[in-house]
Amino acid sequence: MSLTQEQIKELKSQLKGQISHLPADKKAEAEKQIESLSQEALEEMLSQQQPKKTIFRMIVDNEVESVKIDENSQAIAILELNPISKGHAIIIPKSPVKEESQLPKEAHSLSERVSKKLIENLKAKSTQVFIEKKFGEIIIDVVPIYDKPISQDSPRQKSSIEELQKIKTSINVEKIEKKREIIKKEKKQDQKPVKLKRRVP
Repeated sequence: MSLTQEQIKELKSQLKGQISHLPADKKAEAEKQIESLSQEALEEMLSQQQPKKTIFRMIVDNEVESVKIDENSQAIAILELNPISKGHAIIIPKSPVKEESQLPKEAHSLSERVSKKLIENLKAKSTQVFIEKKFGEIIIDVVPIYDKPISQDSPRQKSSIEELQKIKTSINVEKIEKKREIIKKEKKQDQKPVKLKRRVP
C-alpha cells in the first residue's frame, strides 16, 4: 500500500483533528510530531488499523483448527464446535460474503450435498438450513433433526475436535453395495456316464 501526497495530507489533517481537545502547549507538540511522521510511519499506522481477520477467514486459511467434512470451488463445510445436534455443519464461502443475495450458488449446492450425507450416514430424519450473519459474514448452518424440532435458539453443546473427527468419519462413510453375482451352472445333458471295464486281477 503506497500513499499519495494527497492521502498523506488528508491523514495528517485527520490526526490533527483528533488532538483538538489537548491544551495549547501539548497540542502544538503533538502537531509537530504529526507533521514529522514519514510516509512509511503513516502506512504502518494504517495497516495496524485494518480490521482483523474474522474466525471464518482464519478457518478458510487453515489458521484455526477445524474439522472439514466437504468442500467445492467456492465454499467449505466444517463441523460446528458448539452444535445444536450431532453433525451440525457450517458452510463458509471461501471469499467473504456480506449479503445473503451474494451467496454463491456453490455454497447452496454444498449445503444440499452435506444435508444428504447427514440424513444417509447419521440417520437424521431431515435437516434444517439456516442462513445467518455472524462477524459481518453470511454463512449457512445445516442442522440434522433427529427426534424433536429445532431452531437457531436451540441449546448447544460444546464438542472437542476428537469428537468431531469421529462424527466426520461417520458422515463420510461411503456405502459400497455388493452386487450378488448369480452363477448359473449349466448341466450338460448330452453326456452319458462313462462305463469303465472292470479289471480282473
